[in-house]
Amino acid sequence: MSRIGTMDLKGASGKHYTFNVYSFENTFTEKQSGVYVVTHRNVMASGNTDHALVYAGVSSNLHDTFTDHPLIEEFNKENANCILAYWEDHPDTRELIREDLVNLYHPPCNINSEKTIH
Repeated sequence: MSRIGTMDLKGASGKHYTFNVYSFENTFTEKQSGVYVVTHRNVMASGNTDHALVYAGVSSNLHDTFTDHPLIEEFNKENANCILAYWEDHPDTRELIREDLVNLYHPPCNINSEKTIH
């Protein structure tokens, strides 16, 4: 699992979260729980990057979450190419962070889907 870098996201509450950034093709080899954000990462001519948030979810095991994600077709339609991961063991805290992000960014696959993946 090779990390591209880190990225800070702010929630609707104003709280900041530092996420690890991975390629969408990344395979999480360890059972780790956390909040994940699927994004479309654009590298600009200047070398800076921009991320469009596609979906925010929670998982008790990110390895299993991405082996057969039920929203993969929707992610592909949004040209998703990155996964941001924020490691958090406590399920209630994970859900609060996910809601905080969704309430600010309104990712299209959260809005257009009735599925919330845990």
